[in-house]
Order: sequence, then structure tokens, then C-alpha cells
Amino acid sequence: MNFERYIGDMSLRDKVAHLLCPGIRSIYIENSDRREYCDYIFADKTIKPGIVFMFPSEGEEISKTIASLEKQFGFPLLAAMDFELDPAVIGGTPIASGMAISATNDTTLAYTAGESCAVEGRQFGVNYAFGPILDLNKNRSNPITNTRSWGDNPEQTIPMLKNFVNGMQDNGMIATGKHFPGDGMDDRDQHLCTSVNKLSKEDWMESYGKVWKSLIDSGIKSIMPGHIALPSFEEDGEIRPATLSKSLLTGLLREKLGFEGIIMSDALNMGGILGVASIEESVVGAVEAGADSLLFVNFLDEMPKIVDMLENAVKSGRLTEKRIDESIYRIWKAKKELGLFDGHKRITPTEEQFKKYKMASEEICKKSITVFRNNKGVLPLDERKIKRVISVNISNWSSFENPLDVELKKNGIEVLKYGDHTENGFFRWIDAPKADAIILNFHYSPQWATSSIRPQGEKLQKVYEYIFKLDMPTIVIAHGSPYIGYEFPHANTVINTYTLIEADAKPLYNVIFGKQEAYGISPVKID
Repeated sequence: MNFERYIGDMSLRDKVAHLLCPGIRSIYIENSDRREYCDYIFADKTIKPGIVFMFPSEGEEISKTIASLEKQFGFPLLAAMDFELDPAVIGGTPIASGMAISATNDTTLAYTAGESCAVEGRQFGVNYAFGPILDLNKNRSNPITNTRSWGDNPEQTIPMLKNFVNGMQDNGMIATGKHFPGDGMDDRDQHLCTSVNKLSKEDWMESYGKVWKSLIDSGIKSIMPGHIALPSFEEDGEIRPATLSKSLLTGLLREKLGFEGIIMSDALNMGGILGVASIEESVVGAVEAGADSLLFVNFLDEMPKIVDMLENAVKSGRLTEKRIDESIYRIWKAKKELGLFDGHKRITPTEEQFKKYKMASEEICKKSITVFRNNKGVLPLDERKIKRVISVNISNWSSFENPLDVELKKNGIEVLKYGDHTENGFFRWIDAPKADAIILNFHYSPQWATSSIRPQGEKLQKVYEYIFKLDMPTIVIAHGSPYIGYEFPHANTVINTYTLIEADAKPLYNVIFGKQEAYGISPVKID
């Protein structure tokens, strides 16, 4: 289908509606927000967005939802999901974090990780990935980029990111670099407020700009601006989120860096933009700045009213119909390049492919483990002497299952879990049971709308007791944020895994007991 035919029968209202990207849940979850479900979003069946974003769900439910909407709309959809690596489709191959992949320094594994996202997504009709993160993690306390970024050094991250993106796009899935112009300089969370990148033009071009330009030149097809300000590129020096900045989206991204693909806004219900502009100003201002599609993880107003805002902006002359057509063209072009008009929507992965992705997941875990500190030669432990281990889980999540505990038990080691010995979950070092080693497992990873990425609270007072007072080997393992070694400079033994998935347990055990080397290189500076 050529573009003239695709757009030919669209009214102005149809055109502006095409620029919306609603977030949709396939099935209703009890006590969740009705604004995320089809019966709310598409109550007015005349409104037909060109792109939809699917929340994580079972694959067949996702497939049914996409097929139903395409039948209702009369055209194929770009169907997006957050493929940053944790399986967006329930049951998909778990792949370690971007930082873990980067720590392997293996571009082949990066490619295969991207391929697995594409193939396992496309089997259910998903063809558009909101990932990977291109941000550089320059601030250890940044709650967005911590383990979601691939590192802090362009020379390290660029080849890894290129191969991951190629793995996706060579296999029929659009990759999206986020969050332009680059998060990770401050410790703000753009879910809550506008984040600020204060680099000068020169410093930005030599760091973040180098990453964005490299990925654009290698063919990345979509970019998501964040609610992130870059005042050095604003004529007035204002702190203006990129979502609403023509200087950044049109001047810098389009004209200076040469990006020609789809600019997909980040969610317009985030505090980083709501604190700056009204809903109407956010919607119209984002298109005016250069966005091609507007993401809503839920609608702060009914979708017909959002369409009204855009339609009125064209009728008033603030936006031109030509400008709307330019965005629709980019959406149509992406669909055409994916072969969607020729029926190339779903694929059926082979057993060999699934085995390949499982092996790649295991290899990433094996090659990413990094011994950050081993000051007194605690590692490796002597497996013959370790019969009993105290295992402590410390997290910014309420709780987490630790696969390493299972692996220890498999190998005949008794595991005493912290909190099993007292009513309130704490024990003093003088009350600690006898053991041959203690393992402090930290799982600190980004959460939605919180800046809690650094260890804090009463539990941590006990950590120092264990490090200094217990007369046994003590190992600190960072399963998420790699900066735990910074937080505890007197911890003699620190291991970084950058992830918490089942495939990580065996190689981690092997490193602890000297059965394999720790191959990983740290993607970030920690001291």
C-alpha cells in the first residue's frame, strides 16, 4: 500500500488520532486502572491510533488484542512493548540487564539478546521495542539509568548497543533509543519531575551526543525523548523538557544529528511534563516540537478529548495539516519497511532458536560477573570447608527470591536465611548462629517514581556489624545496582552481577568457589 492510498480517506480527525499511542492491557486486572483497558480507551470506535503500546501479558492475549484492533481499524498496527530485556511477554527468555550484557564486552551476545527480543515478540504480533536505553549513567544515584543503562563510557557502550539494535532490527522489530537527550547526569526521576542534563554543548557532543549520533548513523529507527532538559541547547537557557523543546527535537535531533525515523514521546502522564504544562499544552506542544507519536500509559482525559485538542490546534493554525502528514508518513514508512501491508506480522520461532536464546542468556550471566573487590583474598571459598552459610537479602523492593540460595542448597550447603531466627526479622551479630560464611545479597534496581536506589534504613546498620564483627568470610553481592561497593568501602569482598535471574545462580556459585573466572568488566566507574 502506497502512502497516498494509506492516508487518502483520512479526515483531519482521523489524521490527528493516528498520532496517538495508547497503552493497553490485554485483560482486566482486579483493582487496576480502567483507563488502561480497551473498553475505556476505544469506547469511541471512530478513533484509530496508528501505534499501540502493550503492557506485559501472556503472549496469546497480546496477539488476540492486536488482531482485534487491526480488524476494527482496517489497517496493520505498530504494536510496541518495553523490550529492555526482562521478558515483556510472560514466559519469554529472561535476559540479564543491559549493564550485564555490556559487562560481557561480547558484541555477539549483544546481537543475540536483541534477536531474542525481536523473534519472541514477533511470534505474538509485537514489532516495536521501546528499548534499549542509550543514556549514560554518570550519576550513581540516578534512579532511571542505574542498571537500565549500558554504562557510562561511550567507547564501551556504543559497539554493544549497535549490535543489540541490529539484532532487533535485522529480525523485524523496530528499536527505540531512549531517553533523548540523555538521562543519568543528575539524581532526579523524570516520572516525578523534569530531569536536567547540565552539560555544555561541547561536553554533550563528546559524550551523550556521540552515542546518539553513532546509533542514528547505524540505522536505529525510533527515538524516545525523555522529560529531560538540556539547557545548553536552548536559546533562552531554560529548563525545558525535550518533549516540549523544538530546539532539541527538531533543531538538534532532526537537523544536527540527522535522525529521520519516528520520534515517540515518553508517557505524557509523567511528572516530568505534567509539572511544566497542562495536558493540552503537553499534547499539542509535543507535536509542535517534533514528536510523531504521543504515548499515554493511561489517559488523563478521555481519548476523544485528546483528539479534540490536536484537531483544534490544526484548525486554529498552531499546527499545520502538513506537519501532521509528516508524522503519519513516518509511521506508514515503518509499517511498510516491516512488511506489515504484505502480511508479515507473526513468525513461529523454532526449538533451535529458543535453545539459542537460552544458551545466550546463560552465557551473558557467566561472562558478566565482575569481582569488584577481593582485598583479603576471601575468594575463592574452599567448597570442602563451607557447610553452612548465612544468606541476607537487602533490597529497595519489599522482598526478592534469591536463586543463589537454591544453588547453594543444590550443592549440599545449608542456608540460614536472615530473619528466620527472631520475631522482628533482625538479629544482632552476637546472636548470629554459627556458620562458615555470610553472603549479603543486595538487589537495588530502578523502580517507577522513586529515587530510592541507594541502600538506606535500619537494616543497613546491621550490615556493618556483619562486615566488621562476624568472624567468618563475608561476601557482598550486588545483584542490581553496581555501586554497592561504593556504599560500603570497607567491605573487603564485593561481586557485581548487575542482574537477578535464575541463569545467574550457577556461574555466580562457580565464581565464589573458584570453579570459573570472573570474566566481567565493569561498565561504570565506581570509586
